[in-house]
Amino acid sequence: MSFEDLDAIAEHDWPIAAPDAYPVFGRSTADQGLALPSRGDLLWMEGALAALLTYINDHMVWRRGAPQLADVTMPVARVDGEVPVHLQLLRLDSIFQ
Repeated sequence: MSFEDLDAIAEHDWPIAAPDAYPVFGRSTADQGLALPSRGDLLWMEGALAALLTYINDHMVWRRGAPQLADVTMPVARVDGEVPVHLQLLRLDSIFQ
């Protein structure tokens, strides 16, 4: 957890889900609960995160304090080579008001 997150928790008195709560990346299954991610899952997540960063840094358009709708396909680098990633940003303006 970043120091900024810790400061925000203290400043806003946000509750902690549990002392050992932390985000995980896995696959939820009916019989095993949370399973380890597959190679495909990890490659998908790598591409998705790279696309988000690329979009935010190079393509995002803001108007009146809100990000605008987007529907873009962009190339992103992954460990197994470059892949096209399609990103759609739906209406979020109501949460920025």
